[in-house]
Amino acid sequence: MEFNPLNLLEVVDQDVGFMAKRIKTRENTEIDNSKHLVTKIATLYAERLMNDICLIVDGKEYPSHRIILCTSSEVFQVMLMTTNWSESRTSRIVLQETKPCVEIFDKFLRYFYTGQISINESTVLPIMTLADKYIVKDLMQVCKDYMCSHIASSEEHVVSWYQYTLGLGHMSHNMVAQACQNFIKWNFKTVAETGDFLNFTPDCLCRFLMQNDIVVQNEMALLKYVMRWLEVQQENLLYEDPVPSPASSEHSTCLPSETSLHRSSTSLPSEDHRISPALTTEDPMKSLVESVICYIRFPMMSRKELAQLLLCPLVRTHKEFFIDRMTLGVAYHTGHRRLS
Repeated sequence: MEFNPLNLLEVVDQDVGFMAKRIKTRENTEIDNSKHLVTKIATLYAERLMNDICLIVDGKEYPSHRIILCTSSEVFQVMLMTTNWSESRTSRIVLQETKPCVEIFDKFLRYFYTGQISINESTVLPIMTLADKYIVKDLMQVCKDYMCSHIASSEEHVVSWYQYTLGLGHMSHNMVAQACQNFIKWNFKTVAETGDFLNFTPDCLCRFLMQNDIVVQNEMALLKYVMRWLEVQQENLLYEDPVPSPASSEHSTCLPSETSLHRSSTSLPSEDHRISPALTTEDPMKSLVESVICYIRFPMMSRKELAQLLLCPLVRTHKEFFIDRMTLGVAYHTGHRRLS
């Protein structure tokens, strides 16, 4: 029989194939049973098993585990593992939280054990507040993602979201603040008619009033929203309540509403009058009115609208200040009439 090299190659190929099959049958199979592990860890919290520390929030006890707290939160890690901290030597720690955070603290703590949390428009801010306070970075990201994807349907909360994320300062947080800012500017009427609009701080409200690209019916409509905000601040000052409380969006002023114009970016005369004065303690309401109203562009109002302002109680109370602004508006129209 004549020797054929190809026959040898075929035999070698068959042997290699057989060896490959044998090797393949000996490979390890990866088994993912992590769900059961998470369930076991979650059971430690749910059934309060083997806890070695107790967190106390608003009088309620939350039995916990140091190892879980330390691996989930950078703040708890420092607090419980650094010997100079008194908390590292005690088994009971009292935490001071705001009322909204107290209400969702159980959800927040359960997240450490399960990696799961239920979020909605009302709870995302207090959850983010706790995640920020205790430096739980993965939960912070969850809250930021939720806010960015739900801004359009959350006009009742967007002012609070904007103000909180703006204060965080970090670029990734500012992306949320920027998205909220754009939504407020482009939907100012919708946002201004919510209770959350009344939670604007003076500084944040002025940030919007000084911009040219707010989408509003006209300057009179913008003034109407600001007047409503000022009325609530006045009530808060009377009751010495430092935090604006939401009120009905139907709370109205005597200002008339107009239709379908956008805020003009036209340069106005005497821009110096729009520089915001510093707030003083002598007459806080007077100071507040002047610091906010200075950004309203009275020259963009008609003569009829300017005259109707005199009927408003807030204008009558601060008559001298408003008359100066209204005079600028009249002078602007007079100058245009002469030019024409």
